[in-house]
Amino acid sequence: MTGLVLGGLAAVVGYLGWIYFHPFRPCPRCKGKGTNRGSTKRRHGPCRKCGGTRHVQALGSRMLHRAVRGAATYRRDRKDK
Repeated sequence: MTGLVLGGLAAVVGYLGWIYFHPFRPCPRCKGKGTNRGSTKRRHGPCRKCGGTRHVQALGSRMLHRAVRGAATYRRDRKDK
């Protein structure tokens, strides 16, 4: 039981570390091509999900970066007083 909990905790910490250093992933809708699926001569344009950038943010990366930035700001402000 303890091994399962420690394994789960290690997986969560590993994922948080991964999304901190790699916050973007290929767009699942266009598969990293940047254009609409099934684009033809008539219908062509940027992907609606990624806007043609070919990348989207990974799940939780925005929240993690905001938390780290907030903690750093809090620590900096507390140090000045």
